[in-house]
Amino acid sequence: GALAIDVLGPDGPTDALLALSGPRIVPPRRTGPSGHTLIGLDPGEWRIFASSSLLGATEQGVQLPETAVLTRLPVQLAPRAPTGDIAVLLLRIRDLDGTPIAGATVRASGQQVQTSAGGNALLTELAPGPQRIWIEGGAGLAPRELTLSLEPGSHERIVLLEPALQRVRIQAHDQRGRAVDAVIVAEGRGTITGRATPQGAAELQLAPGAWRVTARAEEGLGTLPVEVFAGEELPVQVIEVKPTASLLDVDRIVLGRPVPFALDEYDLGPEASPILDDVARLIRAQPSIRTVEIQGHTDDRGGVAYNQDLSERRALAVLDALVARGVDPERLVARGYGLMRPVRLGRDDETRALNRRVELVVLEGGP
Repeated sequence: GALAIDVLGPDGPTDALLALSGPRIVPPRRTGPSGHTLIGLDPGEWRIFASSSLLGATEQGVQLPETAVLTRLPVQLAPRAPTGDIAVLLLRIRDLDGTPIAGATVRASGQQVQTSAGGNALLTELAPGPQRIWIEGGAGLAPRELTLSLEPGSHERIVLLEPALQRVRIQAHDQRGRAVDAVIVAEGRGTITGRATPQGAAELQLAPGAWRVTARAEEGLGTLPVEVFAGEELPVQVIEVKPTASLLDVDRIVLGRPVPFALDEYDLGPEASPILDDVARLIRAQPSIRTVEIQGHTDDRGGVAYNQDLSERRALAVLDALVARGVDPERLVARGYGLMRPVRLGRDDETRALNRRVELVVLEGGP
């Protein structure tokens, strides 16, 4: 259907700013001096906000039928009292996904209004200058306070409300099930830290969503994925910490023992699993490490091209295995160096075994 709006002042048609709230989002528009505009709209209930710096503001509702007909809506703006210049503010209240928030309470300068079904609130007769505005979105949403500097005339702002934080309690246990002292780091929408002790759990305030929580203790490291839901308190989350054979040494991760590969092979066998489990746990527990280069190296047997391809495939196999163990792929890069970077020169079996290796180098971040 279509809606024809005619905005009238005391002397006839007048220019006004129109904002509409209804079944879909419609950008605000001005009528121009004619006071008239024609808008194609979906059927359903609509709220029309009309404002003028000279004549104030008003709000009207209209129901558009399912049939494709033209609906006319006259909007009358009355002269405001001669109290000097004023500001009119239309707030569009949304959540972080852009969904309108209906029924939110908005307070400013003694006014209190509720947002419409489309998430809009109209504040009129505001004094120009700084205005403090309080918004309460209801259950599951954090209240918000903001200050806007308003000039005389009509204004519009989109305000996003974040989910309310939820209390999440984290306890660290050793392999015997005993509570231990640990630094707790939660990564998700930001990084939140706390401390768990044998006497009590760490209490973190986390936004709804997916988090990866790490515990670092003298007894070892542990990680746990945690899903936080709005308005729902989780039971105490327990992270088991285990010693790691791998160590973080300035700019590299020193493996507890080499990643084994069969001669001329790049597939990982079952004997590699505990080594990679250990490395993955170390990387996940160190959020300061931003990028790790997985380097593949070979000995001197075979041609340059063959060894380059083999080293690249081995590096990629380790990368895939770490990703499968929960390491963010954005933190990893695989590169093969073939036979170009031996740790020792020589052609004996011991030297060649040393040169056949995978190394993990920290490119960005670190302890």
